[in-house]
Amino acid sequence: MAQGASQTAGVIGNFVNLTNVNLLLTAGVNFSSSNPNVITINSAGIITAVGTGAATVTASYAGLNVAQTIYVSDPPQTLAHRYSFTSNANDSEGTAHGTLAGGAGISGNTVFLNGTSAFVDLPNNLFINLNSLSFEAWFTDNGSGGWARLWDFGNSTGGEGNQGGGTSYMLLSVPSGFGGVRGSYNLDSGEQGIELGARPAVGVEHHVVWTQDANAQTAKIYLDGASLGENDNFTFTPADIGATVNDWLGRSQYNDPYFYGSIDEFRIYSAALSAQQMTQDFQLGPNVSPRTGPVTITMQPTNLIVMESQPASFSVGQRSTRHHPPP
Repeated sequence: MAQGASQTAGVIGNFVNLTNVNLLLTAGVNFSSSNPNVITINSAGIITAVGTGAATVTASYAGLNVAQTIYVSDPPQTLAHRYSFTSNANDSEGTAHGTLAGGAGISGNTVFLNGTSAFVDLPNNLFINLNSLSFEAWFTDNGSGGWARLWDFGNSTGGEGNQGGGTSYMLLSVPSGFGGVRGSYNLDSGEQGIELGARPAVGVEHHVVWTQDANAQTAKIYLDGASLGENDNFTFTPADIGATVNDWLGRSQYNDPYFYGSIDEFRIYSAALSAQQMTQDFQLGPNVSPRTGPVTITMQPTNLIVMESQPASFSVGQRSTRHHPPP
């Protein structure tokens, strides 16, 4: 059973003169879960997977008990939006197409931002129904000023299309005002976030992933394949933030500097990526979709002689060539 999924329990009774009786809604049937942090079950027998792990569900009736252990796996990691900047800011996974603004330009499947006015404007309200998500980007910082944003999705006191003072938002700042990297959410009541002390090397392409899991109440930042920061008391969600009228790459809700550098690829997932998926994406690079990445034979298989009609097998490797934007 996947985290976030629900299903109805089955309770069947066999009696002396009658078998296969559905007792689900019979008075006197009670349900319990050994671990409500993993599985919950209500009086109607609706089972909900709220966390990963294992839990035993027990149904009791007339002094008899029956138990079933249920294992809960990570939720499906759905790629909702993908921006590869091949010739524009279109979304190749969905229909949330973006717009190049303020002098943003594309070359070599990369969007270049000049640090003074350029940004990518994505559609409003991209996250209004999401409780968990992940942001993933391959980017190069060419010397952005403090509090420049790689992304900032939210609202400002200036209103739609304008900077001012941030009210509610989700951001990643490279560099933050403290000189490192900061990811945070704000519900117009103060931030919850993660602060990394070190700034990623300037002029070098990096892979960054932000994951936020509502059920686990955790947020994490991965940089170049390594987990560098985690907040285990992260209760804010995109749905809490609600409507967002300024969904920007490279521009802040505040009157902060614009991002100076380039973005090779940007992805939005409707669940928290696992460490395994993050590692795979880092190894594959920005030009291979996690859904439809090509498989290439990278070595000539060893010659094998078999009798006619007998099986033969060989291994196939997968490789992607990482794209590095021009300086």
